[in-house]
Amino acid sequence: MQKTLILLSAAMVLGACAGRYGNDEPSYQYCVRLARQEGQVINYIDTTLQYRKRHYPGEQTEAELKKAHAERRDIHRERRDLGCI
Repeated sequence: MQKTLILLSAAMVLGACAGRYGNDEPSYQYCVRLARQEGQVINYIDTTLQYRKRHYPGEQTEAELKKAHAERRDIHRERRDLGCI
């Protein structure tokens, strides 16, 4: 179920990128790369870090979770600033 949602959201993002950039291949590829990076960070947060938080709580896990959330926000902000979303 979770993988299906991730794949659907990735498909929507990629479709949006294609519509915005049209024939500008380098910009489109960069948009796709950012979307994939954000998807990987979201997947990492939802699986690995949430598991660690639940089963091995601690300061290191919380710090890594905060760092991953900040990285996702940065990627999302860059995508928004570039007009990908």
